[in-house]
Amino acid sequence: MAGPEDLARRWFKSIEDHDVEGAAELLAPDVDFSAPGASFKSSDDTRPFLKSYVDGFPDAKFDLANVFSSGDRVLVEATYSGTNTGSMQTPAGEMPATGKSVSLPFAAAFRLEGDRIAEQHVYWDQMAFLGQLGMIPEGMPGS
Repeated sequence: MAGPEDLARRWFKSIEDHDVEGAAELLAPDVDFSAPGASFKSSDDTRPFLKSYVDGFPDAKFDLANVFSSGDRVLVEATYSGTNTGSMQTPAGEMPATGKSVSLPFAAAFRLEGDRIAEQHVYWDQMAFLGQLGMIPEGMPGS
């Protein structure tokens, strides 16, 4: 069984490597997954969300600055960076590629059950993300 910090690192590495299936296999079938604008209660429902980010930002990297664990909990502080060269599926429909780069700090909190991620809650500044993509008017917060 992988240690908690190793499991979190494998999660991000799988996504960087475009291994959506490998990342999804690290999730418990009934995972509680949330991110800005998204909430899922199963690994099957999480797959399209992951695929959308892999397709939308094929050069994305996770720079993990701090990884802390205690018992079955892991907290990661990191920076996500990449260039939006592919379209993404969003709750509002398909978002065409903007060609713009993003670099955002984020935090991810995990709860593990054995060698699976039972909960993952990810937090980032969605307005900054949209601003860096040029999707909100100049002068608005995050742009």
